[in-house]
Amino acid sequence: MMLEKNLAAIAKKYPNLPALIRQSAQGLAFEVIDTKNHSKTIKIADGEQFFLIHSKYNPEKEAERLLKDLDLSGVNSIIVIGFGLGYHLLQLFDRIKKTGIKLFIIVTKPELFKESLKYNDFTDLISAETVYLYLQNEIDRNELRDFIISRVDQVYENIRFFLLPAFKRYDTLNCKLILTEINHIVKVIKLNRTTILERGCTWEENALMNLSLFLKNRGIQPLKGMLRNQPVIIVSAGPSLNKNINHLKGIKGKAVVIAIDAVIKKLLAKDIIPDFVMVLDGYKYTLRHFEGLDYSKFKDTILVGVPQFFHKIFAEWPGPVVFAPTYGMTEKLINWVENLSNFKGRIRIGGSVAHFAFGFAYHLGANPIVLTGQDLAFTDGFTHSDGVDYSARVEDLDKNNIKYFQIEDIHGDRVWTQLQLYQYLQWFNREIRGIRQQNRNIKFINATEGGAKIEGTEVMSLQNVITKYCQKKTKVAEKIKNKIISFRSVYAQDRVINSVQELITNLNQLKALSQNALHLLTKNSDNDVILELKEINNQIYKIKDKVMLYESAIYLLSLAGPENNLDLHAIYQALSGSSHFTSILENILDDL
Repeated sequence: MMLEKNLAAIAKKYPNLPALIRQSAQGLAFEVIDTKNHSKTIKIADGEQFFLIHSKYNPEKEAERLLKDLDLSGVNSIIVIGFGLGYHLLQLFDRIKKTGIKLFIIVTKPELFKESLKYNDFTDLISAETVYLYLQNEIDRNELRDFIISRVDQVYENIRFFLLPAFKRYDTLNCKLILTEINHIVKVIKLNRTTILERGCTWEENALMNLSLFLKNRGIQPLKGMLRNQPVIIVSAGPSLNKNINHLKGIKGKAVVIAIDAVIKKLLAKDIIPDFVMVLDGYKYTLRHFEGLDYSKFKDTILVGVPQFFHKIFAEWPGPVVFAPTYGMTEKLINWVENLSNFKGRIRIGGSVAHFAFGFAYHLGANPIVLTGQDLAFTDGFTHSDGVDYSARVEDLDKNNIKYFQIEDIHGDRVWTQLQLYQYLQWFNREIRGIRQQNRNIKFINATEGGAKIEGTEVMSLQNVITKYCQKKTKVAEKIKNKIISFRSVYAQDRVINSVQELITNLNQLKALSQNALHLLTKNSDNDVILELKEINNQIYKIKDKVMLYESAIYLLSLAGPENNLDLHAIYQALSGSSHFTSILENILDDL
């Protein structure tokens, strides 16, 4: 029986859905009827009238026509809203099943979905690794966001969506909500992409400026497991930190304190000196956390950062410095440096410095890992703890603005947040879930005393955490510091110099190609110009693996073509900026 065959495939991938489908009550007045070509369609009552979900003549031909103009060039994901009897989905899946394109299917009205499973074989569609099914009677906006956000690239995803025309009639309210959410997610991804283009060169510049330090300083790899079963408290900048910051005063030597950069001034004002300070975002606004800072207080504090952070901060820091590269931007540049010296290690993170601190604590083997100041929400109407440079009150919150929405807090009540904070929350939820599947013994404690509920954490006051876990004196932080200080890097200076000189040569080639492309863009976009631009792109790709810079621009170039809407001028402008990087590299040669 076709229904049971389809349900069996669903059960393998989504164990909870078959029960929802089997037990679905018929909320819509509908019937399945034959079409002229002996297929099926659905007739739905609409007051005294009715409408059909699919053509009464040839539903397959109709699906082919509806999909005809769906442009799949450069697409990573397609979101399909509305299932009907699935003709459009079977045809779409047939087009994309060998392409790697992800297919998100959003289905409401389980009773309709159950009918579709009786007439067509969807087992290959449902079982495919790149196909994701979301089925609910009523759409939960937060759940829908996570369904999509957790499976797409937050920077480079190119999303298309297809709406089954009849869906607007048989589920108007859910249709409006779904479209609003998808449009918002697409907008955020575009903003993230813009940020990468704006900041990518700054990150790369910082990484180059740190080349000598990166070669000579220790990475995190040898520190793995050095805090095995030792309590670590991660201090973030959420508004609830005001409630319990004073409890950190007597903690030195009894637990390791890891602070993000945004809270170091606030901690210092309370005479609290963390064992580690984490720095991540090498962009200008993070420098304010270090302005006017009394560095003399941090001679025993270890600074942990990515190579993309500011050279000035690393160079001036009075205590030990450790590099902790992450996966993602400027990774080719990092690999290039490591091939000249030694592997520094990696931390898998989300988008925030708090994620960075969490990943570092896990890398060190800490247990329990305690979060404080990790609100991920506007607790008491504030964005951050007072004393943090960018703390602000969220006044007159427009509760009708999709930017803001409510989620569950640690007490089971509702608290306001926004999309970026919610994305950060989902990263914690997924990461903790994954770690707990591998190691049931590790404890995660949310001692924030406010803010969003973080799945997989035990909620506890910071005072109780200290009483229960932080009573024994320990010298583990000192052992880590001594290990870092004793490090002596070994690398072949001549090999490094030769590699830098080779990079300068390749950059000059890239500059010449991109400047030629900029000149061509001033001409009319006739066929000859388009062919020349394509040839330039091909030449850039021949040397791109030898050029570790401009990753964001080179990636976008792979999505670009003279026939699409990407700003080629901006891309080539970024690629042609090699004079600046060449100057940095030439100065580096003098220091090596």
